[in-house]
Formats: sequence, C-alpha cells, structure tokens
Amino acid sequence: MCLYIETPNTQKIPAENDSGFNFVIDELLASNEQLKRINLALNNKNTEIIESMEYARLIHQAILPKQRHFDRAFKESFYIYHPKQIIGGDFYWVTTINELSYVILGDCTGHGIPGALLSVLGFSLLNYIILGKNITGCKDIIAELDQRVIDSFHQTNEMRFNNDWIAASICCYNHQTQTLEFCGAMQNLYLVRDGNITELKGNKYPVAGWQIVNERDFTLYKIPVRENDIVYLTSDGIADQFGGPGNKKFNRRRLKELLLSVSKSNMVKQREMIIHVIEKWKGKQEQIDDISLIGIKF
Repeated sequence: MCLYIETPNTQKIPAENDSGFNFVIDELLASNEQLKRINLALNNKNTEIIESMEYARLIHQAILPKQRHFDRAFKESFYIYHPKQIIGGDFYWVTTINELSYVILGDCTGHGIPGALLSVLGFSLLNYIILGKNITGCKDIIAELDQRVIDSFHQTNEMRFNNDWIAASICCYNHQTQTLEFCGAMQNLYLVRDGNITELKGNKYPVAGWQIVNERDFTLYKIPVRENDIVYLTSDGIADQFGGPGNKKFNRRRLKELLLSVSKSNMVKQREMIIHVIEKWKGKQEQIDDISLIGIKF
C-alpha cells in the first residue's frame, strides 16, 4: 500500500511516512495473528479443563449412593443433588448394618474440584469410621470424623490447622427400637409429624475448621419415630439461593413452609415439587451454592 500527496501541479508524490505506516500495519497484523493463536490455545485449554471436570463428575457420581441404596435402608425416600458447578462439595452417604440404617449429608467448603476432593475425603473417612472401625453412635461418628479431618490437614511443621471444614448431618435409624439419632454440625434436621414441622438445630460449629477441638461437643438428639414421620436433611444451598420478588434469599422460613406443604405427597412427587419451586425461585439468577436435600419417610 502507498500513500500519495497531491501537489499544485497535480503530480503525485509518495508520502514520507509510507514505510512507517506499513510497519504499523505489519505490527498490527502480527499482533492479531498472535492474539488468534493465544485465543485458540486458551479455548483448547478450556475445553480440556471442562472435559476433565466432566470426567471427574462421572467419577464423583459413581462414588455417591444411588436411589437403590436409599431404598434398601428406608421405606420411602428421595434425594436432590444439584452442584453449583459441574462437580460440587456436597456429598451424601447411606448404608444399613444389621438393624441400623445411616444417612449422612455433608457440605464441604468450596465449590468445584476443591470442594469435590474434600467431599471424597469425607466420604472415605465415613467408610473407615463406620464400616472399618465399627463406630455406630452418631455422636461418636461425628466426633471421630471431626478429628480425622483435622488430622488430614494438620501441618506438623507449623503446628496449625487448615481452615477447610464440613457442615454435616449424621442420622442413624434403629429399625428394632424405631428410634432416630441425629447430630448436626452447622446443619439442622426438619421433622414433619401430624401436619407440623419441627426444626432440630445442629451445633453452630462445623466438622474440623479453625475452632479448638476441645470446644466441640456435638449435641445428640434421640427421636422416637412414629409411622408416617418424615425427616429432611439439607445443605444451605436452598435457603441461601437468591431469587423471587426483590431477588432475596429463599431463607429457612420459606424452606420449612415448602417442606411442610409438600409433605402430604408421595416422595417422588415431593422431589418434583421441590425442584420446581427452587427453579422458579432462582429464575435467571446464578446458582450461588451446591444444593442438596434428602427426604425420608418412616
């Protein structure tokens, strides 16, 4: 490309900055090509990360119990598990040992891969504590889980604890005595009985984290279960979700009202209704946390 300057006698003379202009154009073209290469590399890397997370999700879901495992432990039940990202930090654990059926819900710090890795640690520790060490009582289980998670993150050289922690609900149902035990760490249990809902509050400190070990003494609830009682365990993902009129949090009051309103339906229908309400409330707002909820009818 060449620039010309018109002279009075209409003779065209090449502009003095022609070479400089060409240099700028060449630099812009080179920069554009470099940006294209960088963008392509970033897209490829992003695709690799997403594919890795999708594969990690499959592995994570393979670890978590299926509905058939709940069916072996309890008469009627359902679970809702909606991670914020492809994989999440919530997890649930269920099994039956002789006359005892356990259901545990955990909510780990973080989302995505870090949260999922911590949830796998919690899941593995529960296998070790309950199935390996044969620790059966809810209070003993949560205390052992607390210490094991702390030990996992203990920095021996610096003598400090990592602040990773788990909010958890631990329930054990004795089929012979028809008694339900519950311990909660920053999670509550909701009991629906005879058209009323009762909230049993867990302790205000989590499993592990920064708190001093000796200060953690988890409260044990023992509930004589009646026929048609329903209990719900949930992480804070539903209550903390923004949406609805005014873009407010769903909050625990609405959650309790929702659980009570759906409790007259069968468990399959309850699950559908709860998911519908959550999705309608969220609307176009971003999901801010992993969402997990478990319902069990006796």
